[in-house]
Amino acid sequence: MERTKKWKPLCVHSIRKRDFLVYISVHDTGIEIPSGYNTKAGTAVWNKAGKKLIEPQQFVKCQEAFRPTFYQALSDSDTDKNSGKKRAMKAVDRTLDFLDTILELHKKSERLRDVGVFGSVEGGFHEEARMRSARETAARNVDAGILNTNVCGYHPLTYLFNVYKLNRNSISGNVFNIIQAAYGFLSIFSYQYKELEMNPPFFYPWLVTERGGALVFSFQYDNNSENEREARSTDGFEISLKDKSMFEDFGAPVPGCSCYTCQNFTRSYIHHLLNTSELLAPVLLMIHNFHHYFEFFESLRSSLKTDQFLKLKTLILEQRPSQEPPK
Repeated sequence: MERTKKWKPLCVHSIRKRDFLVYISVHDTGIEIPSGYNTKAGTAVWNKAGKKLIEPQQFVKCQEAFRPTFYQALSDSDTDKNSGKKRAMKAVDRTLDFLDTILELHKKSERLRDVGVFGSVEGGFHEEARMRSARETAARNVDAGILNTNVCGYHPLTYLFNVYKLNRNSISGNVFNIIQAAYGFLSIFSYQYKELEMNPPFFYPWLVTERGGALVFSFQYDNNSENEREARSTDGFEISLKDKSMFEDFGAPVPGCSCYTCQNFTRSYIHHLLNTSELLAPVLLMIHNFHHYFEFFESLRSSLKTDQFLKLKTLILEQRPSQEPPK
């Protein structure tokens, strides 16, 4: 926190100098957070140095230093399937208290005038608590709602989508359409986005990158060549560039891909970077994986507009590996 104050001008310049959106979440959504450390004063956040309790005042000062496009307000997400109704309601109360304080501080800040605030829908596995959280968060001056899911244990997607539909049907105004979680690709794709109008979580490409993988699945549902079908049936959703077979493979990570990584580097080179723990390896993989994932969702939107979703879904399921990589 102290460093962000010291380097505030550099932080703002680095974040705002390019034309893209920047979002700050409370937790690293790709890891599981230890349970039992949140208090009514603030939220416990974790990094490699350990735990730090962040109060709303500190949190807003941090946002003033970074000035993102949007940020998630502090929340108490320390609920899992074993949490009782009383704990779920306490999580909702704390989250709403944090949100009220942050919105008041946000309103007074000149530096945050053009920055959006996302509220969090909490309440664990208790439908009544989540519904209350959704209604009361929507009543505040927030830009969107986040269906928080994975801080202390994953919620089954079937449960989350049911809660989402209940929230959407009972609330007017703000649409709660962001899932903040890192579910596997096939789990996410199995649900009908056309019905739910839900924005997909974008943490899956990061998880693939973390294990040294590159997304390779085909989403061109109008391409029915025999070569395409053969490639789809052997590669699955991703390939591991850590694998020894990549040592002398001088082809692009994904032939035909237009991303910077695939246009300029080979599988062999990235394999070398991964096995020597070079920092450039995850950078190049993330460039490709995000590009591939975003292109896929462009294809998904197109399939929904043209009533070709089932065709795309069939294509994706054809490529399903015998065992999906770990989340």
